[in-house]
Amino acid sequence: MVETEEAKDLLQVLRDLADRDAGACAGSRFPRQDLLQARDAAVTWLLDCCLEQRWPCGTFARAVGILDRFLQTCPSARCGQAQLATATCMVLAAKKSSSPASDVRSMIRALVEYADGSLLPEEIKVRTVQQNSNTVH
Repeated sequence: MVETEEAKDLLQVLRDLADRDAGACAGSRFPRQDLLQARDAAVTWLLDCCLEQRWPCGTFARAVGILDRFLQTCPSARCGQAQLATATCMVLAAKKSSSPASDVRSMIRALVEYADGSLLPEEIKVRTVQQNSNTVH
């Protein structure tokens, strides 16, 4: 669990940003309190993974941003899938950061391990799409 003051401060900043962004994007905060609580638990879990694995803070922040936009546009999301959504957002953020494929694969393995068997690698794999200019999205 998150123990350092720096990690707790980072989590609070992310919560504040989520509240601000939710208000700006959707006209209100997260539509359901249970969804916000599931999001907070999943983000805390991801922060623990990132700190232990020494993954870039920028990738973590980008993943939380992707997660928040997803939850704002899909208010009917199930709370029980918050961890899966968070892990998937982390992989998307890593791909957006142009992380090598080997880094993304090792990230998926680590996320599955941290989930204590509640996630499968097949669930968090995000297909890479190549455009005309060979840009990875």
